[in-house]
Amino acid sequence: MIVGLSSRGCPAQSTPGSHLAASGTINCTDCPRRYAPEEVPSTTLRLLRTLTSPATVVGRFLDVLARNPPAGVLLGEFTRLPQTERNLLGLLLHPETGQACPDRAATVVELTGMLRTQIAADPGHPRAVQLVGELAVRSDEFATLWARHDVEETTRGRMRVDHPLVGELNLDWDAYPIPGAPGPVLITYTAEPGGPDDERLQLLAGLLDAPGTTSAATRHP
Repeated sequence: MIVGLSSRGCPAQSTPGSHLAASGTINCTDCPRRYAPEEVPSTTLRLLRTLTSPATVVGRFLDVLARNPPAGVLLGEFTRLPQTERNLLGLLLHPETGQACPDRAATVVELTGMLRTQIAADPGHPRAVQLVGELAVRSDEFATLWARHDVEETTRGRMRVDHPLVGELNLDWDAYPIPGAPGPVLITYTAEPGGPDDERLQLLAGLLDAPGTTSAATRHP
């Protein structure tokens, strides 16, 4: 999993995805509360800067909120998108992503189940309403998967990436909840020490100061 893309705005009832909002799972009219934006604690940002392996902070609905320099090199062009478009599931729903992520289809299934689990806990959240409506309109693949009502509480897995600079990478990823209210998680990507994937990760790390690569850890690149 290259662990999306979306634009802002709660879908209107007349949009093709409005049947999802009307199904009882998500309802645009059920948003009376004020929702504060997801924030990455300053201590977590500090921790990101100390990690030598790629690491990201991902929000409840799979938005990438922050990442460290190694993750910037790993994710490449994704980090140059506007902040509002950095959503892991949205990214993988683009067909061309399959060239860089051979396991794209399976990862989409996994992420869709993870998204549904989060939305079930707070179905009226405006970001949830907006994101599901957008993805359903844009992707028949997502709409089909969403209709299956699968849930997933995955906290670790495998990620296979065909990186344009260092070749194939097979990485383990683990998600760690950030202390506090339910929300963002810290995701780290590692490889078995001494193996070929670890060597390729080290090659990526060596590219941090190369022209055209991302070299600053930040909350809003």
